[in-house]
Amino acid sequence: MIKIEEQFRIRSISKHIHDRIFDKEFTFAGEAHDFWEIVYVVNGNIEVAENEKIYVMREGDIIFHAPNEFHKIRAAENTCPRVLNMSFAVEGTLPSNLKEGIFHLNSKQKTTYMDLFEFIKTNLVENDHCDFFIGQEGAGGLTLFILHLCNHVQAQEIMSTTVSALTYHSLVKQMRKEIYNNLSIKMLSEKTYVSISYIKILFQHYAGMSPKKYYNNLRIIEAKYLLEQGMSVTDVANKMNFSSPNYFVRFFKAGTLITPYQYKLQIHVPSSESSWIGHVQ
Repeated sequence: MIKIEEQFRIRSISKHIHDRIFDKEFTFAGEAHDFWEIVYVVNGNIEVAENEKIYVMREGDIIFHAPNEFHKIRAAENTCPRVLNMSFAVEGTLPSNLKEGIFHLNSKQKTTYMDLFEFIKTNLVENDHCDFFIGQEGAGGLTLFILHLCNHVQAQEIMSTTVSALTYHSLVKQMRKEIYNNLSIKMLSEKTYVSISYIKILFQHYAGMSPKKYYNNLRIIEAKYLLEQGMSVTDVANKMNFSSPNYFVRFFKAGTLITPYQYKLQIHVPSSESSWIGHVQ
């Protein structure tokens, strides 16, 4: 017998899956969350911001947003794109090349994914009495699709080369470099030689929020990671150069609505079953 080691398992799929057609002016406020999200373009074009990277995705393109990865989409190139979104939670580690860029699907792969999406939507999301075997079939189909992509399709990291996209890329990279410091917008402007007014314009366009809010979100994501690694609230506050643990607690709660102490308690608590279905035993 050949021993097969299971590297990852899809444990749940979100009920909030979407098949939408956007108008030409559509833009979606950016977000980051603690689960994986798939974005697939059926037709038309979209602009995707993923952390510091800016992509233009076209018909047949699919991308996987990792947990705690900031992302935002908008309709692009005067099209009304049709876009499918699906989210899932995983135990274990997904193949690293899943994050090497965008996958372009051939006609057979397009059909496979569309059929899988429809199966999950019909049998898991719209069916109030989904049994565990149907859930396992949906999770198994998604697992096979991911493995097929990673083993047989080369991801492409073809990013936008517009001046604005490249400037935004450099700004976010600088923010990430300064994640443990209390970086002000004035300091960011001085370090990157980009005016404060233009920085604000770029973040509103690509992130849908102010540069200060974006930077604060990055710091919260990093603080969550450090807490998950077992660091104490005081140690995280010191490492990230907050003026005091109390100020860090207020900062964290302002961005998450819970204190870092509460976050440490819920780190290993499963997501609410009111939003997640298809649990695989």
